[in-house]
Amino acid sequence: MAGTAAGLVVSAAEIPNIEHRRRPTPELVKLLEDVRFGDRGLRYRRRNLAATLDSFTDASYHSLHVDGQLRGGYVLVPGAATLAGAGVAAYYRALLAIDADFRGRGYGSRLVEAAFDAVADRHSGPALAWGLIERHNRASRRVLEAAGAAPVGTVDTFLVYRQWPRPDPDVRRLDGQALDTYVEALAAAGSGKGFAVRAPARLPAYGLFVDGVPVAAARIGRTVLDLGPGNAAARLLHRYAYSRFAALGRRYNRRAFTYLTIHDPLVPAQRADLWERYLSAVLAETGTHMASFTLDPSSDTYTQLDETGLFGRFAESTRQELLVYARTWNLDDDACRPLHDGPFEGGPVM
Repeated sequence: MAGTAAGLVVSAAEIPNIEHRRRPTPELVKLLEDVRFGDRGLRYRRRNLAATLDSFTDASYHSLHVDGQLRGGYVLVPGAATLAGAGVAAYYRALLAIDADFRGRGYGSRLVEAAFDAVADRHSGPALAWGLIERHNRASRRVLEAAGAAPVGTVDTFLVYRQWPRPDPDVRRLDGQALDTYVEALAAAGSGKGFAVRAPARLPAYGLFVDGVPVAAARIGRTVLDLGPGNAAARLLHRYAYSRFAALGRRYNRRAFTYLTIHDPLVPAQRADLWERYLSAVLAETGTHMASFTLDPSSDTYTQLDETGLFGRFAESTRQELLVYARTWNLDDDACRPLHDGPFEGGPVM
């Protein structure tokens, strides 16, 4: 018999083999799309992951096999973090997944530890690994804590909804000098206080132009989830309505629930009200009705947007508190202190 990292016992035949790759295999992508994520109210499967993973040219993919079968996967995406204005190499923890029939046996702990060890061997200098996890997801939190990670802060994620988004010719995709202006303005604004989750540069940025300058802007992603079949009415709509009425499907299809992810919002000083116009136009541009924000509720950006009424009542019913978990190596105590005290910026995220 052999003990696992979590102190549980498995047979010798079940001792896992862990592989580390620089590209995802089709088998791993399928596992990550089949596993149900989330906790409590919102349970979902990720869709269309292959294109997202392909865009991360430097990520590492860690696969756990038991008796020759793939039973777990983990993705670490390299990036950068800023702690109190000082840069440090960082890895974003994403998509930890263990086959439902193999949970509770310590495999998650083994996979996380092996992934962290592989990254630490590859990057011998100062670095940290961090990620976001629902507060109520106790199983995954135990796995991360057993591997040396600890909660260092919180952010909130929530959806906003617009029934009738309106196009606006002054909201358009940024490129060239306009994109440079947005990036420079965002860097100058900084995170203010608290935690700021940064987007990958691959995501397109859209801006609201005033006098030829983008004053309200953000990077925009698109996420598609499978929320399951739902009740009898939802199943009937999926079978008979969504293929015939595309607009209906874009709003209500649980098997392809689509929304925008809003990253790195640039909020103009004294004119946060422009964001209502901006958000409506971006939703209209992409044919969606919902957008997701991930913000530290103590941040200046959150306060500015919330005071305008941008988030609305729907955001309250979809709000989830996420813990920021981090693990460091080769960082002294002074360098680690901003993890707890802020400001902290890290990314990219998926």
